[in-house]
Amino acid sequence: MYNFEEEYEKPTKKTYKDFIIKSTKTLSVCEQNIFTSALNLVMSGELNEVNKVFEINDTYNLNMNHLTTSEDVNVQKITNVIDCINQAIQTLKNLNNIKDEEID
Repeated sequence: MYNFEEEYEKPTKKTYKDFIIKSTKTLSVCEQNIFTSALNLVMSGELNEVNKVFEINDTYNLNMNHLTTSEDVNVQKITNVIDCINQAIQTLKNLNNIKDEEID
């Protein structure tokens, strides 16, 4: 059940574009969270041996290539969701003339 009183933000002074930008930001945060979850999944599974080499506070730049090359069907499914979210973000930005600075 959806409770409008708690989550619904009445469009008072905000414009339609303001809410498109907010929605795009929300999608971006979701994409980042799902990406992190997928990395944790691949590092605990397919890349477990690589993960063992790292120590606490080590840094390594991981990206989508580490996920898209995975043979794990679960990681592949999650990667597909990430791709869909990224496509939606790009489409919203293009349709509504939203600049990167407006959502970063």
